[in-house]
Amino acid sequence: MTFLSSIARHVRHRPDAEAISDGSTILSWAELDAEADRIAWAMSASAIGEGDRVALAVRNSLDFVKIMIAGAKIRAIVVPLNWRLAARELDQILKSCAPAAIFTSPSLESWVDEALMDGSAALRIDINSDAYHDWLDSAAGHPSPVGDMPGASDPCLIMYTSGSTGVPKGVVMPHATFSDLLPRIIEEQRFTSESRALQILPFFHIGGLGWLVTALMAGAYSLLNEADPRSIMEVVEREQMTHLCVVPTLLGAMLEEQRVRPRGVKSVEMIQCGGSPIPEPHLREAAGSFESSFVTLYGLSEAGGLVAHQELTPQQIFKGLDEARLLASGRPVEGVEVDVRDPVTGDSMSPGQIGEITVRSPARMLGYSGQPEQTRSVLDEDGWLRTGDLGFVDSTGLLTVKGRLKDLIISGGENIYPAEIENVLVDHPAVAYAAVVGAPHPKWVEAPVAILVAQEGKSLDVEDVRTWVRERVATYKCPREFVVLDSMPQLGGGKTNRPALRTMVSATFSESAMSGPSAP
Repeated sequence: MTFLSSIARHVRHRPDAEAISDGSTILSWAELDAEADRIAWAMSASAIGEGDRVALAVRNSLDFVKIMIAGAKIRAIVVPLNWRLAARELDQILKSCAPAAIFTSPSLESWVDEALMDGSAALRIDINSDAYHDWLDSAAGHPSPVGDMPGASDPCLIMYTSGSTGVPKGVVMPHATFSDLLPRIIEEQRFTSESRALQILPFFHIGGLGWLVTALMAGAYSLLNEADPRSIMEVVEREQMTHLCVVPTLLGAMLEEQRVRPRGVKSVEMIQCGGSPIPEPHLREAAGSFESSFVTLYGLSEAGGLVAHQELTPQQIFKGLDEARLLASGRPVEGVEVDVRDPVTGDSMSPGQIGEITVRSPARMLGYSGQPEQTRSVLDEDGWLRTGDLGFVDSTGLLTVKGRLKDLIISGGENIYPAEIENVLVDHPAVAYAAVVGAPHPKWVEAPVAILVAQEGKSLDVEDVRTWVRERVATYKCPREFVVLDSMPQLGGGKTNRPALRTMVSATFSESAMSGPSAP
């Protein structure tokens, strides 16, 4: 069952029920479907059809949702654009995907203009202009372009990676990305037509878009909201939201807001959190604040967005589960296979041994758009995907992610996993966020450097934090240097921008200036 067939079912059985809102306008299922049909007719009248790429330079909005559904109806391939990128990066993406049409909103129009200095044959459509409404009206009476539902293997989206590994790559995702996995998620996370899902994460990220489609398929009510901690907590209380999807950095900011201005958030039944491991202190505090279950998960766009997950109840978080279980990502989703392999030899590792996580999933990508060699470098003939992530599977099948293979710090021959140290750092009462990256060292090749952001209203004593870490981890893992920032640089989807941090610490600390312990 594709997400389109799910929407069609809701239109037949619950046409007047509330489907989605941006806080000022509410659309019923019938209204949402009718407006998407209207856009599909206009695209078809403009010779946009099956296989054409439709790019969206549009922030989270009702327009985004309607255009995405319309594109799927005519079997076009929707390309959400990361509006946090520089114009030069956008130019690379637009040249890569060669869209037949680009939908823009006023706040992003100049960004697209700058990226398209060399010109483009794409149809440009400003969704807030009179010309847009004239374009829609011109298709009135045009025969409906909507035919048979797309198949599971038909391309649906091109999601561009956040750039943490260099130039963004276009991940071509089939309809199976949603149809094969999300029905199970809907059941396991107890989504119903009475659920109220808050849409916070950007739709250009698979976490945000996947959460939107989950709610649409479940028939739940969706409310779009900006990713501002104060606004989120206000809306959760006022609108009695039941389901949230966040990333650890945003969860930390929400908890900080709740400490300063406590609100009634007991309506929340489930919080899904992915993107990186949740620091244990945040997990325990969140369980106390929301009293809801948490779903921790591991996934990536190339694997269809979801690989492994687990539900943790407040009772489990506060008692009965050890730290290893709390920091795990969970067990593979039904139908998904996980194998941890030696990144050099490709041999499977024994339970408990750390290696590269490889995945075989029916929801995986079709490949990287226009990059067959890049596709072959990560996807073998048997359908196994190299993720570039490090982790291990224990004897019970529980997957724990240790971090990116490229983020691993090797100091004096010892492997240092940043997430392990970061978890200790954020447990310090004055630390809100922490990241650990490697910097060049004259003797040990690399040495860990910690980047910190203080809790609101508190100051950081670096020597106090240094002592805190030394008392809790092995000497060779202790950061040699500490940097305090006002905020943590982020990539799309709320991930920490580690490449930027590595560049910063490499430029800041010369190889001869590294302090800290003299030996691993």
